[in-house]
Amino acid sequence: MLINRQDLLYAIRSARRAPLLTLIVVVALSVGIGLNAGVFTILNYLFLQSPTKKDVSSFVQAYPRYEGWLTSAGQFSSFTTEDYDAIRTQSLTLSEVAASEPTGAMLDDAHKRSPALLVTCNYFRVYGIERPLMGRFFRADECKPGTTERIVVLSEHVWKNHFAANPQIIGKVIHLNREPFIVVGIASDNSANFISGGLWVPYTLQPVFDHGSNLIQNPDTPWLTVVGRLKQGYFRVDAKSELETILHQQDRLYLQRNITTLDRKTSLTLTNGSFIRSPAVQSMVMMLMALIMGPLSLVLMLACTNVTMLFLSRSVVRRGEIAIRLALGGGRARLVRMLVIESFLTAALSGVISVYLAYRVPILIFGVIAPSEAKFAGLIQPNWMVFSFLALLVLIATVVSALAPMRESLKLDLVTALKGRDGAATMRSRTTNAMIIAQLAMSFVLMTAAVLFARLPAMVTGIDPGFETRQTMTVPLDVETPPYTKTSGLAFYRTLSVFDQFDGVQPGWAPFNGTTRTQDGRLWFANGHLLQMIDPAHLVKNNVRPPVQIEDVVADTKSYAPQTSLNLPPRMRNLEIDYTALSFVVPQKVRFRYKLEGHDSEWQNPGTRRQAFYDDLHPGHYKFRVIASNNDGLWNQDGATLDFYVAPAWYQTNWFRTSCVVAFMFLLWALYRVRLQQLTRQFNRELEARIDERTRIARDLHDTLLQSFHGLMLSFQAASNLFATRPTEAKRTLDNAIDEAAEAITEGRDAIQSLRSSPVDTNDIVSAITALGDELAASGTSDNSVAFCIDLAGTPRNLRSAVRDEIYWIACEALRNAFQHARANRITVEIQYDNRQFSLHVRDDGKGFDPTALGEAARTGHFGLHGMSERARLVGGQLDLWSDVDSGAEVELSIPASFAYTQSPASLRSWWSRMFSRKGTAIK
Repeated sequence: MLINRQDLLYAIRSARRAPLLTLIVVVALSVGIGLNAGVFTILNYLFLQSPTKKDVSSFVQAYPRYEGWLTSAGQFSSFTTEDYDAIRTQSLTLSEVAASEPTGAMLDDAHKRSPALLVTCNYFRVYGIERPLMGRFFRADECKPGTTERIVVLSEHVWKNHFAANPQIIGKVIHLNREPFIVVGIASDNSANFISGGLWVPYTLQPVFDHGSNLIQNPDTPWLTVVGRLKQGYFRVDAKSELETILHQQDRLYLQRNITTLDRKTSLTLTNGSFIRSPAVQSMVMMLMALIMGPLSLVLMLACTNVTMLFLSRSVVRRGEIAIRLALGGGRARLVRMLVIESFLTAALSGVISVYLAYRVPILIFGVIAPSEAKFAGLIQPNWMVFSFLALLVLIATVVSALAPMRESLKLDLVTALKGRDGAATMRSRTTNAMIIAQLAMSFVLMTAAVLFARLPAMVTGIDPGFETRQTMTVPLDVETPPYTKTSGLAFYRTLSVFDQFDGVQPGWAPFNGTTRTQDGRLWFANGHLLQMIDPAHLVKNNVRPPVQIEDVVADTKSYAPQTSLNLPPRMRNLEIDYTALSFVVPQKVRFRYKLEGHDSEWQNPGTRRQAFYDDLHPGHYKFRVIASNNDGLWNQDGATLDFYVAPAWYQTNWFRTSCVVAFMFLLWALYRVRLQQLTRQFNRELEARIDERTRIARDLHDTLLQSFHGLMLSFQAASNLFATRPTEAKRTLDNAIDEAAEAITEGRDAIQSLRSSPVDTNDIVSAITALGDELAASGTSDNSVAFCIDLAGTPRNLRSAVRDEIYWIACEALRNAFQHARANRITVEIQYDNRQFSLHVRDDGKGFDPTALGEAARTGHFGLHGMSERARLVGGQLDLWSDVDSGAEVELSIPASFAYTQSPASLRSWWSRMFSRKGTAIK
């Protein structure tokens, strides 16, 4: 069973035991999952859903792609009227085919465009809308070519807002673009996804809405969007094959009828009508969805990371509980299942809350960004795709929040956890560090995106449009009413003039309540306070191009007269150039453009401002150009110019740059020399190490094998001398020599083994020296009974492997000498771990020796103390020896911390130790 009832009940009890933690986790996940689900609900409604709610599988929308024709190659387009008629009359796989074209219309005296659709009469039936809210839809005869009856179907939104839900609206006459239309029906807003308010008129009335062309009779203009319904038993692939055959026939007819000389080739794409399936915008819509869902996914991942950190902190407290479960026989698989169920429980609770948010978030978002359309947000409802996405988010939240605690629980050390000493390990784990880094990274990305998003309105409003934006009113003008055509409309736009207070207009409260034109052509404007008049027949146009003059140049508050080849000082921070234009008709409307060649790539539009400002100009030659226009927009393209030169500072000159390059090359050469010296010293150290190793091998062979072989030679010589006279004693001597040879072989084998492995099995040098001393004390090497003890000072630390081995051999040599030759009663070894150095002391209370005899001993071939000194120098240490006759002896080895320990706490002191310490042997 995947979910065990006991584990589920335990997860519920765990959540109840920590209600605050559970509440925080559920709220965090609900915000992350709910925001993603709510926004995905909107995107699903706009981009992913089919535009119909009835029998979605039979709905198709066609996208043609004309190649070698008037459209660009590979560009998806609409259908021409003839192609639509061919599909409608010849298709056997489609039961019905409808077409539409979006447009706009001026509704009565609203002074603004309302969205409208030119549709075929079966349009509503193809979209699955059988009955209107009121009235009727179009009849088939009302869409025949040549029909002059002007009828319209209103949306519920337009009916309620523009006509106050007038129940007597059916049969009434309204005006679209000042043309009369009869209202025949009202379409419900909740009838299909595509309806959000607007007007529907028969597509045969297209010339009424576009006075410059008749697209119905134009075979070369694609303009219709075509949708249809599949007959029962057919699929989209069948319809595509048939429609492409029909369109290929249309391609041949175009050439045969000489409609066009272009070789048109048409291909087709069929979709379910969703916006994201539209081939022309599919990539753009997917990118838009990624840009929207990407930051929201970061929000969810950040919430999951916070929840994971909370679960990790709880796992620290629960380590004892988990350890007890494992100790009592609970399997790790059962433990993993328990943790997953706990995470799934919190994620499932968050998912339930997120279902509510999936319904509410669209309403909240529309209420903020589009209050006028907020009522339509109620039509946006989650479907199976939204709930599948929600389930996927819950699964992701479960996995992400459970992985890290599960991993830490599986790494549990049972013994230490039962003793209660494993709690801090989790907080120092790599998993926790990775989660903290991910949390900070995602927070930084979200914060950066939020700052950019918050600054976006200020950045947009801060763009200089080239004119004064304060106290400015924008007036949209739509010239589509008769008798205007596109050509006359463009001409109208070009002849528009704007008058303000500089032209004599007196400011007053807007809007004007009354506007009229008298028979003499004068225009009269009146509000509650003023009556003003404009006579278009007597408007005087200013045809004088204003001369432009540069007046002053200010560099860092110092003024310079404009002159030819002006030189400005180096390190200039701020530059201001003052200019003007001589136009006295309406000087407030004189406009300027300027460009600094060498700095600006395009002309700057300061509007009416008469200053140009620049900061931190680089040294070099510049040319400033400024042009101006008068109050009627007539430009003086010659304008005025100013050439000037900004001198470089000393650090901006060529000789300084050359010096920097030379210095940089010298630095590279110096670094090369330093590196070469480092490699040379490293090679010398390696060579010296090899020589030291050979010396050590020679010393070991001398102290072991050579001495044994020398003894063997003496024994063999003695046996040879005794064979003639005393054979029995000679045999005994030979047997002793054989035993000595076996010991020599053993010593040789041990010497070879010491070359291949460390004499200390672990890094515990104290235990190794203790074992060595106990072995020597128990072997009876000394003539009397010797008490051996070892003292430890400081906290033991890890020693470098090479240093550890040399310390052991030095201690071994010192202890062997003390046990064999000192005749001591007590031998003491003191090991001290210090932050500055490592120290080893070997003391005995034996007979001692004369220090002056050490040099002679080294020269006669005894390498014991000399070998100890060489080992000390090899690891960067110092060996000191104190002794006197009948006063015992003491050997002290001190090694700086930087050489002794794997990690030195006193790095600065270690560096000084490496630089200035004197290595060697001092005998006192």
